[in-house]
Amino acid sequence: MLSRARNLYASGSSAAAKRALCTSQMKLKPAQGSIEDIDSQIRAAAEQLASLRKARTTMQHQAKTKSADEEKMSTFMQHEIMRNHGAGAESGKFVGLSSLTSMTSLGDPTMKAQQSVRAWDGCTAASHVAYAMSDDAFIFPITPSSPMAEICEAWSVAGVKNVFGSRLNVQQLQSEAGAAGSLHGSVAAGGLGTTFTSSQGLLLMIPNMYKIAGELMPCVIHVAARAIAGEALSIFGDHQDVMAARACGWGMLSSQSVQDCQDVALVSHLATLKSRVPIMHFQDGFRTSHEINTIEALNVEHMRDLIDMDALRAQRNRGLSPLAPVVRGSNQNPDVYMQALESANKYYDALPGIVEETMAEVSQLTGRPLSLFRYAGDPDPEHVVVQMGSAVKVTESILPTLQARGMKVAVISPLLYRPWPGDRFLEHLSPSVQTVTVLDRTKEHGSFREPLFLDVAATLQEDHRFAGLQLLGGRYGLGSKEYTPTMALSIFENAAGPRKDRFTVGIEDDVTYTSLPAASEVSDAAVPESTTQCIFFGLAGDGTVGANKNAVKIIGDNSNLKAQAYFAYSSVKAGTPTVSHMRFGPESLEAPYLTLPNSASYAACSFTGHINSLDMLRYVKPGGTFVLNCPWSEIGDLETNVPAYVRKQIGEKDIKFYTIDASRVAQESELGKLTNNVMQTAFFNLSNVLPVEQALGYFQQAIQKTYKKHGDVVIQRNLRAVENAMSNLHLIEYPKEAWAALPQEPLPEALKYEGHMEQFVQQVQSKMVMLQGDDIPVSHFPIGGVTPMGLSNNEKKTQAAEVPEVDMDKCTQCNYCSYVCPHAVIRPFLMDQNTYDSAPPTLEARKATSSEQAGYYYRIQVTAADCTGCEVCVKTCPDDALRMVTQDEAKELGHEENWDFLRALPVREDLMKANSVKGSQMQQPLLEFSAACAGCGETPYVKLLTQMFGDRMVIANATGCSSIWGNPYGSAPYTVRDSDGKGPAWHNSLFEDNAEFGFGMAQNMMGRRERLHDSVAELLKTSDIDAVPELRGRLTQWHEKWQSAGTSTKLQELLPPLLEKAKEQGASSFAFHQVYDNRSHFVKTSQWIIGGDGWAYDIGYGGLDHVVASGANVNILVLDTEAYSNTGGQKSKSTPAGSIAKFAMGGKERQKKNLGEICMSYGNVYVSSIAMGANLTQTVKALAEAEEYNGPSLILAYAPCIEFKIAHQDGLGEMINCQKLAVSSGYWPLYRFDPRKELPMQVDQKTLRDDLSTYLVTENRFNALKRSNPESFKRLTEEMRTQIRRRHNRYLAQMTAVDKSQGQPLSILYGSETGNTAELAARFASMCQSRGYDVELAELNDVSVEDLAGRKDAVIFIATCGEGQIPGNAVSLYEELGQAEPGVLSGLNYAIFALGDKAYRHFCSAGYDYDRKLKELGATSVMDVGIGDDKDEDKFETGFEQWLPRWVDEVQAPADPAENDPPAPLFQLSPVDSRDVLDSLARPARTQRLLVGFNKRISPANYEYSIRHIQVLDPENRLPYLLGDALAVHWTNDEARVQQFLTAYGLNGEESFVATPLEGVTAGVKAERLDGPFKVKSVFTEMLDIFGRPSKNFVKNLAKVAQPGPDRERLEFLVSEAGAQAYAEEISGESLTFAEVLLKFPSVKPDLNQLITMLPVMKPRLYTIASSTRSTPGSIELTVITNTWETNTGDEKVGSCTDYFERMDTDNASGPVWMDCSISPGSFEFGEPHVPMVMTGTGTGVAPFLAFAKERDWFIKKHGGEQAGEMWLFFGCRNKSKDYILGDELEELSEKGVLTHLRPAFSRDGPNKVYIQDRIVEEAKGVYSALVEKKGYLYLCGQAGDREKDVLNAVAQAFVEGGGLSQEAAHKELDALIEEGRYCPELY
Repeated sequence: MLSRARNLYASGSSAAAKRALCTSQMKLKPAQGSIEDIDSQIRAAAEQLASLRKARTTMQHQAKTKSADEEKMSTFMQHEIMRNHGAGAESGKFVGLSSLTSMTSLGDPTMKAQQSVRAWDGCTAASHVAYAMSDDAFIFPITPSSPMAEICEAWSVAGVKNVFGSRLNVQQLQSEAGAAGSLHGSVAAGGLGTTFTSSQGLLLMIPNMYKIAGELMPCVIHVAARAIAGEALSIFGDHQDVMAARACGWGMLSSQSVQDCQDVALVSHLATLKSRVPIMHFQDGFRTSHEINTIEALNVEHMRDLIDMDALRAQRNRGLSPLAPVVRGSNQNPDVYMQALESANKYYDALPGIVEETMAEVSQLTGRPLSLFRYAGDPDPEHVVVQMGSAVKVTESILPTLQARGMKVAVISPLLYRPWPGDRFLEHLSPSVQTVTVLDRTKEHGSFREPLFLDVAATLQEDHRFAGLQLLGGRYGLGSKEYTPTMALSIFENAAGPRKDRFTVGIEDDVTYTSLPAASEVSDAAVPESTTQCIFFGLAGDGTVGANKNAVKIIGDNSNLKAQAYFAYSSVKAGTPTVSHMRFGPESLEAPYLTLPNSASYAACSFTGHINSLDMLRYVKPGGTFVLNCPWSEIGDLETNVPAYVRKQIGEKDIKFYTIDASRVAQESELGKLTNNVMQTAFFNLSNVLPVEQALGYFQQAIQKTYKKHGDVVIQRNLRAVENAMSNLHLIEYPKEAWAALPQEPLPEALKYEGHMEQFVQQVQSKMVMLQGDDIPVSHFPIGGVTPMGLSNNEKKTQAAEVPEVDMDKCTQCNYCSYVCPHAVIRPFLMDQNTYDSAPPTLEARKATSSEQAGYYYRIQVTAADCTGCEVCVKTCPDDALRMVTQDEAKELGHEENWDFLRALPVREDLMKANSVKGSQMQQPLLEFSAACAGCGETPYVKLLTQMFGDRMVIANATGCSSIWGNPYGSAPYTVRDSDGKGPAWHNSLFEDNAEFGFGMAQNMMGRRERLHDSVAELLKTSDIDAVPELRGRLTQWHEKWQSAGTSTKLQELLPPLLEKAKEQGASSFAFHQVYDNRSHFVKTSQWIIGGDGWAYDIGYGGLDHVVASGANVNILVLDTEAYSNTGGQKSKSTPAGSIAKFAMGGKERQKKNLGEICMSYGNVYVSSIAMGANLTQTVKALAEAEEYNGPSLILAYAPCIEFKIAHQDGLGEMINCQKLAVSSGYWPLYRFDPRKELPMQVDQKTLRDDLSTYLVTENRFNALKRSNPESFKRLTEEMRTQIRRRHNRYLAQMTAVDKSQGQPLSILYGSETGNTAELAARFASMCQSRGYDVELAELNDVSVEDLAGRKDAVIFIATCGEGQIPGNAVSLYEELGQAEPGVLSGLNYAIFALGDKAYRHFCSAGYDYDRKLKELGATSVMDVGIGDDKDEDKFETGFEQWLPRWVDEVQAPADPAENDPPAPLFQLSPVDSRDVLDSLARPARTQRLLVGFNKRISPANYEYSIRHIQVLDPENRLPYLLGDALAVHWTNDEARVQQFLTAYGLNGEESFVATPLEGVTAGVKAERLDGPFKVKSVFTEMLDIFGRPSKNFVKNLAKVAQPGPDRERLEFLVSEAGAQAYAEEISGESLTFAEVLLKFPSVKPDLNQLITMLPVMKPRLYTIASSTRSTPGSIELTVITNTWETNTGDEKVGSCTDYFERMDTDNASGPVWMDCSISPGSFEFGEPHVPMVMTGTGTGVAPFLAFAKERDWFIKKHGGEQAGEMWLFFGCRNKSKDYILGDELEELSEKGVLTHLRPAFSRDGPNKVYIQDRIVEEAKGVYSALVEKKGYLYLCGQAGDREKDVLNAVAQAFVEGGGLSQEAAHKELDALIEEGRYCPELY
């Protein structure tokens, strides 16, 4: 070949000669001159070669001393290669590699043989050279270049030496910009530096790249070329990044194959040193960087031999040194800048020659030709393709096919791209060429053409010989788009035919029509026929990819076969398909494209669900093998479960079909969900790639090495799985002809999307989920990167083998399971009665227990199709109410039907506030079914944010895990609310600029709202909108409350329609249009900036710091996984000391950066550190406080990640327990730093109950260092323990005031589940501090028994959870109390206030349990346990107000110095124009205004009591209720009476105001009601209970307001002890109202603001509903008796609400009557319909029983009387003719047999008084049978007093007489009835 080349040179055919030389086996520098000159150069080269060989011999001798180092590295790398086999690189579990790294990447780089064959990927091959040839490597993780950095770091930790005899110094920087800066510094100091990067990372390096090039500093950047984020992020490969950097002045060398990655990398390092020009060496990201291929690897000695020592010395000498000082980096003016720039030209002119010379040297060493251009094809072609990168091999592979057709074609591919060697290019171009087609793997919007095309065009323009040549250009392969031989064929066909220019290949462009038509034939030309092709389908995270990489290693290292492997998977870590493409054969494999259809000999599927969604068998050639992991081995089961589409393919292709229940084998082997080793065993047995016994032997050795670090138990489990695999492998004998003849049906997955209303879903998403995205035409894509929301809901992947199932009898409705669920697959649902009646029969629900949810049934439901099976919910449930069931069981239990039914129901977001644990989960999650890892620690936080603020939320999201699972194209998990289409607006910019990105959003939105605020003010000055009165009021309301999230959200709904109405009525002023055009900005948006710790602590820290320092009102959420989780677990500044991570393989030395304290130092930043699993309430409280804070907030959220490598079989299923341990050990602090408070710091975990080691041993990221370097682990752990202790003490100290009170110590301890108890305890603490107590406020778990023993006085506030459980933050102390010695607390005095819900059987039991324990240990209770009942009118506040003064008296608490101060106002009142007033105040929460059907008196007119029957109409079921519930009537005062009072008092009822709550004041319900501008009379008519009866506290406050004088003296006397009798006579005895008291003391004149503060709000009155929603849907009925009484002096008084009913009489009304109502839950319990009901009641107490009877009537009509139990009613009243309330209905129900035993007692109708207790005893036998023998329920309804005692005694007597029991036995039965919850009293 060489002689032919010389002859060609001599004959003048230079172009052909150079093309021949390019394909020769040795590359020499092109000769100049005669043949003699050439011979002379050859002789000189031979002499130089001899000299080099002699030097090499010497160096080989010296190298023997290095054998120990090499042996060490070899051992280390073998361990690293195998230790995580099966975890799957994409799972992120492999410590040494990124999620996209080859399992073979850590092979031994120092081979003793000259060139050893190794199965490496492109990253490893490039790293092999970069490590050897560099002093320093400065790194930052970015896909897909990260593996190069990881490999170098791993080798450095292992002690591998480079060519200079030292370890490569590998340093991680905070960003790529930092890495480039450090690289600049290294080479400026005379070093040899390198770095590795891709995409945006390379762009961040550009400023330094210009500097490095300008200063002519030699170094190499290795790039895994990747797409640049534009309309979307893509981590996949093309040339956009390197082309964006082509102007920086760097040489650019391109590798086309894995072998090139080594060889060209070596050329790069050698040439940069010689030329001084820095070089960028790039390979195609993923396609080459992650392709595994067998290559010939050089050793270090060979690389050392090639170094130009003179150039090396020159570089060293150029380094900065004080011994030879120079200055660099000056600034230049216009006079000199250009000349200085041009002075470097000669270096660039020389670079191509230097590179060519270096290529010749490397080629001579390796025997592999290298040249500036590669040429393949006809010597005199007519059609030439010019192309760079891996695709060249594809295009070259099609040349023989075309030549066989008679076409003269060729391919020219540059290896050197910059400087562009145009003269060399022309030398390769024959004059015979008619067309040159230039293919660019990049796109430059707006440019004339792409870069390579422009270079070729400019070159051809310079040579007149090619003036007639036609130049064509096209794009291909963007974002790793496949490029196949068929596509290459179409390019040549285009050149020979239509010659379309500006084309694309690989896509269908039906918009701008750039795409070429398909080629005339399909080709797999690059794959030799002797090759075996295999394809494996897995699921991201299941280990399939990792196992296949290991298989390639085994085959490549233990056979003569060549191997090639490529792994296709999404950027998303979990839940998406992975496809492993593997080729093996005796011939070289250079086919850089995926397996083509009908070409695979072996296919396997490890995830059963793929058979329904992926067309896997299209890749299998006829007669091939297919192995399916599934539980079916019988034909019947397979024909039932395997789609007809798949069976038809199996039959048509005569495929050898095997099934293996790999999942069961893995479970039985205790491997959980990891089936990879089972499937790999099947592969080695069936593929015949290696002899089976030999392959399995290697495989078992690999398992032992892989799992050595996990111990013998794990090794044996995996070996057992291998042993059991084959016995579970079944060859299926299927009916070939029958299957082949099946009708053509689509896959089930395709059917899911048919007819979907969303076009994007049909056209794009459906294709993508089936891996058919390549077929989607351009026209189907929306522009600008916008996609529909909620796409993840369509997928229904059914990826979990097991899913949770709820036991509703155990469920206490805490919502914890929903709260912690990473994927929003388990949720609470509410149903009204009629909806529940229509539910699927498998759907069980229970009555909702929260008072806010009265009228509804409650259900927890899982969507089995979306669940990932992580079990986090099961492990979190405090009630053991969840268990895991198989998908088959879930199907039987009706999961799918139940979920579909429940999701179709409206979500009642309005019932509960979102700022509590339970309430937040009643909001629709607007992040659902993401592709995050199972058990992900990040998504629960973001999901919670969407539930709390999602309807007004804007998110700036940093690139990272949260952007990958947050918006994978075609599967967006962010969604909108069902109710109104609102949801979080989400946007991702870049990794590094997220804080600034969100800051920009916030600034613009705030500016627009400020302008809107000004415009509204201008509009209100006009009369332009007076035609719409409510509009003025609402605009005024918004103008005053525009910064209120709640008010602005409500007004965003109300104002736009009103503005539309005003526009229709002629509003047209400039101010109006300014408001109208900005009507979408009334809502106060909640700006969130979200990202991971890699962003916040490292690359984005500068921006974050600046945004925080700006004071802007933004919320920053840092999802702290303590590593770069998305790129595979590299360390960040958040990574803790002592943990092993990539870039810290020897264990991180330095402690974690304290980002929280940095931000606290500004003094105006809200900072919190949260861990959801450790404290659910603290998390939701911190998020609410942060969002409310008017300024910057930072939330550090501890987010367990797969990179934690939790040492538990369930992995991230232990996420919650991981967080608990982290907090209890102090590893992760819980605190809230609120600058608004006098003492900003609040530590939420004050006691560290576990040692640090307890936490560290649960994670292998720490255990790995403990095993590999125990001493280092011990040292770093002790340092961490010290740092934690110091930090904890520092934070506790910040909670203590400098001027701490010297008063009496008082410990206030609380146990809280929802936060209510904690808030009450904090309020009580504030009260006690004002009295002078030295208060300690802490959770019960924050103190120990020893701590309590040292305290004298304590007050405990404790809630009861569910069925008697103690709150989580009080359990530890309670358990400790149970183990303490009696008498240990003998010095402690305590009081307890317990909170609970009397609807529960174990009402307030936690308080009583604590009380009992404390007494047993000798503590003294100063008073009875106080009770706060959630069912009271004012909830627990009612009981607290009664308990507080008693406690003050019992302990003789110090006086409150502010006790005599007038009550502090709640509001600032600002007068407004009367035109701007709203018609009424805001209605109370959860109320509905309903039409009254009738309200009539049913008692005789002459009867002393007015008994009324009322019906409220609710045809739309806006106020659903359940049997036994009560209607809460929100009554109003008589307007005339109000006006009379206002006139007498001297207030103008027409005056109008806006009330603004004062800062730091909680105005509660009053603030909610006074949300808009109001008139004075409206406040007294609708809100203030001015005609209610005052408490003594009101009179006391009135005295404080009074001026000195007789009235004040009298008031003070009345509230004094001496005036008690006078108070009883004058105030209580006369039933004076607030109004009357105020008018009684005319000199005392609290102003309006004081009155609003002092007067209570009107509380709704509760009336048990007398109707059944089943019997009479759409209406609610009540029976009410008017409450009247006489005062001591004979004045007649009427109850406020019953007076309201009298005034609302429909018979006397002039128009419709409306009533504001809500539902309050009843306390009744019910058995099954066949269980007897014994009901006892008097007067209007018959109401619930009438409802019960109507319900039973409905049941009998529907199901028949035989299933209905006895129904007894003992009803008492005075006279049958006067107050037998609705007696006709009762009698009718009795006649129908519904009321089986109606026993009324009319006490005044007979000679003797007869009461219900008499009737009960009369029916003793029946009562005994119903309640004792048949376990019936006893109900009592009526007035409180002796009635209950009388009835219970009568029942006990009935047991005696009817059952023959003794009195003692009868009372035991009665006690049992009560304890079992079968006694249900309702007394009032």
